Amino acid sequence: MNSEEIKKKGDLILGNVSINCVVFGFNKGDLKVLLTKWPDFESHMLPGGFVYKHEHLNDAVTRVLYERTGVKDIYLKQFEVFGDSSRMFEDVFKKHFRIPETEVGENPWFARRYISIGYYALVDYTMVEPTPEGDAEMCMWKDAENCPELSFDHQLIFESALRSLRYDFLTQHIGLKLLPETFTMSQVQELYESFLKTTFVRSNFQRKMLNLGILERMEKQVIKKPHKAPFLYSFRPDWTENYHLFI
Repeated sequence: MNSEEIKKKGDLILGNVSINCVVFGFNKGDLKVLLTKWPDFESHMLPGGFVYKHEHLNDAVTRVLYERTGVKDIYLKQFEVFGDSSRMFEDVFKKHFRIPETEVGENPWFARRYISIGYYALVDYTMVEPTPEGDAEMCMWKDAENCPELSFDHQLIFESALRSLRYDFLTQHIGLKLLPETFTMSQVQELYESFLKTTFVRSNFQRKMLNLGILERMEKQVIKKPHKAPFLYSFRPDWTENYHLFI
């Protein structure tokens, strides 16, 4: 962006409000987090953006996520609002936008204190195509258990999202939203073992999951070998009203 484009963007957005999204996926036994990175910076960032003046907040979040993932109808939860008085990052934006000091002007929009609304999102990893916002950004999956250094106060936001997800995983089984629309019991067990850092006896785990009352078995199996093929499962339509605690 040149200085004129930056000013124009500032005229379009709602002042002092931003969005940060912690996007989680699950692949090959590991929890993943979607991160972005500016080429001229060492550290990574969480996907985020601003709210346009005439845009609903939920529409803004949906837009930001679609731009970075190419996926719609993503499970979202607002988990915290970050409003520390020190949330001002003028020097970082100056460096990234490469704006000469003489062109900054008085009180530029990117120098203001921003209150950020944090959301975590759960996606089917295989459906996401990480997409950067323009040429001045990269977008990629990283291992959530070994998350790289994050810019701004995004480390705080990421850790808060992870705590919220882990609590919701145990109390509401929300982690199952990381799986495809239909899934095998082996995939469910792999997910729970990864999150809880333990192993389960297969038959005991299956019985416990089915007793929760949130899954229904599909008639269709994975392959056409009835005596060997695992069954597929999906969420019951009313699963949020009838689930029981796993713990």
